[in-house]
Amino acid sequence: MVVGGAGGTNITTSVAQVILNYLFFGYDLQKAVKEPRVQITINETDIEEGFDKSIIDGLMLKKHTIYRNISLSVVQAIVREEDKVCAESDHRNKGYPAGY
Repeated sequence: MVVGGAGGTNITTSVAQVILNYLFFGYDLQKAVKEPRVQITINETDIEEGFDKSIIDGLMLKKHTIYRNISLSVVQAIVREEDKVCAESDHRNKGYPAGY
């Protein structure tokens, strides 16, 4: 699996979330890239629209300041599934590779 992104300080967590979605949660590649993301820095949390409300509620109980409807990093991913190669370009950049 190859995953990369653009978006400054959000790159690491966005790439990690895509990898976790695919490898550990069993999402197909398109869903793994498309799924809403979260970025947490010292009690400040950026979330994309549609992110899991129960997680947001838990963070608020821990006194996190929540910033909603933030657009996080644009991610591209490529994975080999048996005899085929699958690729997904993030809808956050209208389906174009990062940098365009």
